[in-house]
Amino acid sequence: ALGHLSFYGDVAAMSGSAGASKWESSPNPSNKSWTFPDLYDWRVSVQYSNVTFDNDTRIDFVSESFTFDAGAAGVFRLAYLNASSNERTARGLLPLPYEFDLDAYQLSWGKKLNNEFAIGAEMGLSQSETIFKGPGFDVANTDKDSWSFRVGGQWNPAETWLVGLYGDYINGSADTALNVPTPLGILRGNTSDTVEQWLIHPGIAYE
Repeated sequence: ALGHLSFYGDVAAMSGSAGASKWESSPNPSNKSWTFPDLYDWRVSVQYSNVTFDNDTRIDFVSESFTFDAGAAGVFRLAYLNASSNERTARGLLPLPYEFDLDAYQLSWGKKLNNEFAIGAEMGLSQSETIFKGPGFDVANTDKDSWSFRVGGQWNPAETWLVGLYGDYINGSADTALNVPTPLGILRGNTSDTVEQWLIHPGIAYE
């Protein structure tokens, strides 16, 4: 759900019927124009949610979006998401105070070609920082950046049936600075990782 800035879990999964659902919480970007209300040219949404774990770590999510109907050009949506955690001790072999912060930006477009077909595209950028803290210094500080591009389409062959297909390209990188205490002092190091993914998601929905 967070990948497309939605807190609704009903059709927010990344496979199965979600790819064909016409509702906006579906990850298929073509739905942006499928259900947009005819009475309005634009709408604004602000949402808040949180997740709390057993060790009292809480992650707060705030999203803001602006959607507008550009007529023959289709429906556009600009969205922003911030996720941030309180400082709590993480469980595991190295119990350290933990903090997390994420900013995500998204531009979506959808166009309903007729009563049977809709197409759409989406671009996203996310930046996050994860920190494990030691006594007076950061033991690990990880910065992650990723961007994605998604295209999709939907077909309504019958009144209650929808068929959808969308594909993703994702490119991301992560840089981690390490400061590990040893009997001889602080051992410093850096690691870097990159990821590149191509994904295709088909779906069929009965609504």
